[in-house]
Amino acid sequence: MPGRRDKATLPTRIIAMSSDQPPAAPASDTARSSRRWAAIVAIAMSLPLAMWVLFGSGSETANEFAEPKSVPNRTCLEWDAKPPSINIFDREIKKAHNDAWLEACRRAADTDSSARVMRAYGRVLMAVGNRGEALPAFQIAAAQGDAAAWYEIYEFYRSWERSDPIEKQRVKRREAELALRKAAQLDHSYAMLMLTVSLERGDMVKRDIPEAILWAQRLALQPPKYWSPQDAHVMLGRILVKSPNASDRARGIIVLSGLPRGDAMATLAQAIRAEQPERARALLEDALRSYPGHAVGPLADMLIKGEGGPADTKRALSLLQTKAQDVGLVKAELGKLYLDGKLVPRNLDEAARLISQGAVWDYDLRLLLAKILTENPVSISYPEGLLTSLTEATEVNEPGARLALIDLKLSANPQFADKAGGCSLVEQALAAGDDAARRHTPACART
Repeated sequence: MPGRRDKATLPTRIIAMSSDQPPAAPASDTARSSRRWAAIVAIAMSLPLAMWVLFGSGSETANEFAEPKSVPNRTCLEWDAKPPSINIFDREIKKAHNDAWLEACRRAADTDSSARVMRAYGRVLMAVGNRGEALPAFQIAAAQGDAAAWYEIYEFYRSWERSDPIEKQRVKRREAELALRKAAQLDHSYAMLMLTVSLERGDMVKRDIPEAILWAQRLALQPPKYWSPQDAHVMLGRILVKSPNASDRARGIIVLSGLPRGDAMATLAQAIRAEQPERARALLEDALRSYPGHAVGPLADMLIKGEGGPADTKRALSLLQTKAQDVGLVKAELGKLYLDGKLVPRNLDEAARLISQGAVWDYDLRLLLAKILTENPVSISYPEGLLTSLTEATEVNEPGARLALIDLKLSANPQFADKAGGCSLVEQALAAGDDAARRHTPACART
């Protein structure tokens, strides 16, 4: 494959230039067998359980799943690891399969509380919609040091209860972060990936680039089986160039320079843009061919500002309107133009709509979105998500999060106005010595 390198020729040597070591797994890990299977099943564990069941021939009947085909614990574990091929669009067949799987795991759990059985029991309970009983099963398995069960607890919060405005949360943010870290420390490959990304971008976990670098180094030395070595090195380079440490940034530039991929080129371009604008623009033009989602946003910005070459606002707008339209960060860049109102007519509704789709991936965009919504009576399609993200960011003390949340709750925006909640946050801010919230005390003093 053109441009493909053998793992040994990739810039892994750059990792060794750092005196820092990736987080060490617990000593008890070395005796565990989880290293052999964690990466293989990680993808399945991260997906909704309903998608595990593959398409069948359509010739099955519900009676085929009336009784388990072997002893309960064996059937429970076998179907958890490799579900029978059935037609998931036939509700009767799907229900019969899930009922048989549930019965097998229930009977197995009655006599066997091992981590594997309890984890499988928790998964089938999730598959049939019984989250209340699934969580204790995962907790029993996790208490035995099961990495996959720890990850399921994290996923329980992230996918099911994180932004639910109605149902009481059985797993809180702090518990979910602990579960994610436990799973990562136990060599759960997808947990390591999710923790690294969260530390980089600030999603449920406070942003911490130095720690993200340590985890990225661990992934680069031992990439998940469903990743190529280049994937791991692109992530490492991307995080290194964000470091406040100059030597880390230099290492990141070397790593990215050695990777002939469009996403690496686009990331390198942004890292050198201030010092080498001409080279940065050329890299983005190259990256546009293979990784437009990574290149369009920064290239359009350079075209608008005339950095690294002549300005071309017409082309910049065309790129944002026609390329990589399924990428949230590209939409957010177009949204900024609607907010600015210079290249396109100002449209605050469209600005908020587009920026909200990129805010999922970027903390600074979340703060910008909150400011737009605070100052204007516009709405977005999923306000609970923004509130949850800002609340979590406040809990972990992300800069600017608490004040943004206060401003939003004390605004006149009908989607977010919450005077009692906002004034409660003002009290917390003042108690913590944050005088910036004092400007809201007159409003909170009025009944």
